[in-house]
Amino acid sequence: MPDTGPVVAAFGGIHLDRIGHATHAIRADTSTPGKIAAQPGGVAVNVARVLASLGTRTALCGSIGEDSDGAFLMSALPSRNLNLSMVRRDGTYPTATYLALHNPDGNLAAALVDTRLTEALTFAHFDFSSPEIASANLWFLDANLNRNVLDDISQGAEHRLIAADTVSIAKAGRLAPLLKRLNIVFTNRSEASALLETTFENAAEAARALVEAGVRTAVVSDGAAPLAAAQSEVAGSPSVHHLQPLSANVVDVTGVGDALIGATLHGLLDGLIIQDALSLGAAAAAITLETEGATPLDLSPEHLHMRLKECPK
Repeated sequence: MPDTGPVVAAFGGIHLDRIGHATHAIRADTSTPGKIAAQPGGVAVNVARVLASLGTRTALCGSIGEDSDGAFLMSALPSRNLNLSMVRRDGTYPTATYLALHNPDGNLAAALVDTRLTEALTFAHFDFSSPEIASANLWFLDANLNRNVLDDISQGAEHRLIAADTVSIAKAGRLAPLLKRLNIVFTNRSEASALLETTFENAAEAARALVEAGVRTAVVSDGAAPLAAAQSEVAGSPSVHHLQPLSANVVDVTGVGDALIGATLHGLLDGLIIQDALSLGAAAAAITLETEGATPLDLSPEHLHMRLKECPK
């Protein structure tokens, strides 16, 4: 693979995030004072930006609208290690938008997402012969894509590693046909329950069930409870590792799971075992929790290791 080619191709949501932070508890049937900011977002975008910030060359693959929101994203997204040549303009629908309302404690009160443009993508929208996609040895998929295109992309991955994120309870089931092709899936306990159509009492139970369903490695978070990573074994039951999330002063929960994904994938691509890669992911998640918006601007490998030193296991 050329030294300048992407290591990861990230397929999925490219959104404009409109994030509101209220100064009072948000109540129904009335307006609430606060501030609203617009910034790049979407699972694929957030994961790609984290990977790029940590030094992993990444190509972002998806669509934005032929509108002012799309123009804003194309001006805001460029950065070192992030290739945007596979982002296409499409006037079929407006640029995908995520609207979130946060209470003063930083927790999410409500959110609405318009991903019609992303969900309309087909396999033909992507140029799989391009060096930006063909040179990548890991393809990351998010479930903002429709079920058919997720299935088609995963079938065309050939020798590449495939990682995927369930995105939400409503979209998790889109990954069901892919499970036996996934090298690693990231989800939370509620989304795993929706994906496998069963109820799990904890993250470890969900992670083990995903591996038994065919996934090679499953990483399942569960809020402030320990997250679990299960891995398939040649013989016997899946091995399960646990990791307690790092403490953080919550400012904004937007993109926290995506930061965990990006930093974990960076660690795995750098040769770390899953436990050590997840430690980097936990550090990235804690840093993101303390930042307004989905991606901290100062994220770096040095920043992650410093945070790990500040928060002993």
